[in-house]
Amino acid sequence: MPGSSTTSTADLPAAGPRGRGRGPLLPGVWVRVLDDAAAGTRSRLYEAALRAVLAAHGEGYRRVVCGSWGPYGSAVAWAAAGLDVEATVVLPVAAGAPAARLAGLGARVVVHGGATSGEVLAASRALAGSSCADVNVGGRYAAQVLDGLGGIVDSLALELAAPPAGIWLPMGSGATVAAVGRRVLAAGWSSAVFGVAVAGGHSVVTSWPGRHRPVPRGGRPGVLMGTAGSWPLVRETAEYGATATEVLAGTGGAPVGVAEADLLRAQELLARHGVRASTVGSAGLAGLLVAAAQGRPDAGAPERARLAGRHVVVVTG
Repeated sequence: MPGSSTTSTADLPAAGPRGRGRGPLLPGVWVRVLDDAAAGTRSRLYEAALRAVLAAHGEGYRRVVCGSWGPYGSAVAWAAAGLDVEATVVLPVAAGAPAARLAGLGARVVVHGGATSGEVLAASRALAGSSCADVNVGGRYAAQVLDGLGGIVDSLALELAAPPAGIWLPMGSGATVAAVGRRVLAAGWSSAVFGVAVAGGHSVVTSWPGRHRPVPRGGRPGVLMGTAGSWPLVRETAEYGATATEVLAGTGGAPVGVAEADLLRAQELLARHGVRASTVGSAGLAGLLVAAAQGRPDAGAPERARLAGRHVVVVTG
């Protein structure tokens, strides 16, 4: 792989605690599975949802709602079930497949016809009120969600002998990128954070390297519709886009735009190495492979190309 580390793969851990780590995948690339259902572990995503639902429960709410394409909704449903709280999860049509899993966790599922993430988010917030708490990643309990997601860095600190050169993450709302980037900066790590999303369909990617702003409507409007495989990585205006942009620049990283074909190739590669991941969950690896092929993470920021050394790809389920 162009630009990959010359560090011996023997130096990389064979597995992280409780099966959450996978490595080596490629020379210099270590995979951290954030949501490994097969191993029976509860991920930082689940911790983030639990913190939000616990906070709502502590304020007297017995009903919560969120909009999701699947993983975060599952985490909210799981947390709510453990606290005897009723959860409602709004899904886009493109993500209808997780409905059975959510129903199995006791959640009420609402499949919304909106084509964009903003429409689904608005639909979920419309269901919130005096008796139902908004536990979306950018909702009332955003601080709790970010604290939970930022714990990814704490886990890596325990699992790796030294900070990695780069951390590669799927970028939907920008919350995980923002949380991880903030924790990286607070810890004084030199790791660059890279957020991966659909090229031409995500506000952080189309804004870079300038100030965060919505995806231009005249460019590729069809991209904003997304597909079953890419919808979570499409954001006309990412909720945490401004913060994500700041931490990407602050850590020396960048956003990386990929196509759905790149996501499918990465998913296939992960499967060959025993890592079960969704198309979207494979985005971190897809971005790293695209960046390596191009010789830089982003055409607008070649000075931020940091592909040497060990890199951690975070798989989000």
